[in-house]
Amino acid sequence: MSKNAIIAIIAAAVIIIAAAGAYVLTQSGSDNNEPAKDKTVTDSEGREVIVPKNLDNGIITVGWNVLKVLSYFDAHKKVVEVDFQETQPIYGSLQPHYYCYDMSKMASHEDSTMGNFSESTIESIAKKNPSLVIVTTNVYEKFQSSFDSLAKKCPVLTLNLADMSNMFYTVDASGNFTLNDNIVKSLSILGDVLGESDVDDKVVKTLNNTLADIKSKQGSDTTTLGSLAGSQMGMGPGDLNAVFPFFHPFQMANVSNAAAGYSIPPWYILLNVETFTSTYDFDVMFYDPSFPAAIANPDDQAVLKWMYSLQGTDDEKKVYSCLTTALCGYEMMNVIADAYYFEVVIGKTLTLDQMESILTKLYKDLYGDDVGSKMFDNLDKASASRGASLAVPVETGLWTELKVVLNNGVYSFAAA
Repeated sequence: MSKNAIIAIIAAAVIIIAAAGAYVLTQSGSDNNEPAKDKTVTDSEGREVIVPKNLDNGIITVGWNVLKVLSYFDAHKKVVEVDFQETQPIYGSLQPHYYCYDMSKMASHEDSTMGNFSESTIESIAKKNPSLVIVTTNVYEKFQSSFDSLAKKCPVLTLNLADMSNMFYTVDASGNFTLNDNIVKSLSILGDVLGESDVDDKVVKTLNNTLADIKSKQGSDTTTLGSLAGSQMGMGPGDLNAVFPFFHPFQMANVSNAAAGYSIPPWYILLNVETFTSTYDFDVMFYDPSFPAAIANPDDQAVLKWMYSLQGTDDEKKVYSCLTTALCGYEMMNVIADAYYFEVVIGKTLTLDQMESILTKLYKDLYGDDVGSKMFDNLDKASASRGASLAVPVETGLWTELKVVLNNGVYSFAAA
């Protein structure tokens, strides 16, 4: 065979191999190798929003819960600025998504849901030229003209996330729980924006499976009366004699709410101490340790003195620490954790170890293995540190049975 023939055969082989490689790449990776394109999505207000092909200038969030849902998509690296309150440990460190971010390095603006937000803040956001501004519908509707003006300078996307701080699930005629449609729609919008509709589907499926699991573990005994105490939910004062006539985890765990007969103006009612200690009937107190300093208040000391006198008697009130529900409403993931915990304490359909295993799997599914595997312990440690540094130490570790103690004339909680 001549030298030229050999060269021709080799050249043909190279062409065939190259063509085969191109075919494989085309079949297996063409979708991933196509250049990113701008996309048009419809937001929660029905607005058509053109989202840029990359988000290199970052995302600025305005309103509660935006940061939370972005964490489900592992999009925290794209967020450059949030509401100020999001960065504060007193509100954030007991909320699971907080551990996805280095909040100490996060820029912030005025709190959009706390009455301090202004049009000048929207103007300052425009000057930063972000790739995308995501704003909750309640804030957008309050400042619509200003946000519409902002939308001429950078993309503004609205998400309806109010139900994540209120009724994040619906209950059908059979008592089954399903994720709220507004939340499902918002997750779908984010999946389109981020090009991760598979993550959107996974998150919805994970949360619906979790709600179904909670329903399946409901205890049958509804005679035990539970009461939430110490919470700042809905701007509550954090006092032990503040009662909450509706509390999601009680409903989810099939626990009777001792405060159910009281009217809500709008979230809680502050009973006077005499009423609380004489006519308010409860069996178990679930203590939300988000504001343990309130225990030093005169009303709290009077309630603790009364509970201290009942210890060791047939009228003793059991006390357990649970997760905070958040200052401006319910924290969805904490409600889920509390519902499981109430099944441990009252329904007795779970052990604490089983609860930890369930929640750790849930956290890993939503936030990734690295963050999720440590989240249960991180929440407990963050909570425990709240009470340890006070002048009169208060036991604030989570998932703990508590007792009332008296030291130097001051009543407090300690581990039972």
